[in-house]
Amino acid sequence: MVVGGKYKGNLNLYCSKEVKNIIDTFVSQTFHPVHKERYDNNVVFYELKNNKIYNIIGYDIEVLDLYSDESELYGFQTKLNNGKILTFLADAPCSSKMYNKIENTDWAFSEVFCLEADKDIFKPHEKNHSTVKDICEIAENLKIKNLVLWHIGDKRMENRKEKFEKEGKEFFSGNLYVPDDLDIINL
Repeated sequence: MVVGGKYKGNLNLYCSKEVKNIIDTFVSQTFHPVHKERYDNNVVFYELKNNKIYNIIGYDIEVLDLYSDESELYGFQTKLNNGKILTFLADAPCSSKMYNKIENTDWAFSEVFCLEADKDIFKPHEKNHSTVKDICEIAENLKIKNLVLWHIGDKRMENRKEKFEKEGKEFFSGNLYVPDDLDIINL
């Protein structure tokens, strides 16, 4: 961050007030005073609020409260350059309070923890996460066109993609993606 003149400008962070307070506490307790001064001068925080719109790198990004049971958690929705709507549901199960906002979305990115058959092993609901079946049924009912499943807790990599896609297609008729790290999906 601005060290040695290699970076010019500010770092913009979009987060809840709670997260900002955590970062501020960490910085005040661990940074050298010169770095703390740079932090104070060059990090700009934007507090997230439900339905607030920020223009970020040319996109109007609407903040979405995800109604998480655990903590304040936000996702977002934006219109892509091709006119399609992208909704990022972050790291929590899709709340029914979100349904009217995400219905007919072109692209939805949702966490998923494990297969339905493995829920007794991984206990996703206890960890505030979803199974493939959970989110695929929701996406089908809401007429989501493309569903990307990410943040998978099941680390058994052998045939994981195929297994998740197979189960998902039982409950979701749209396009289903279970990307590996570094996969590229053309939106």
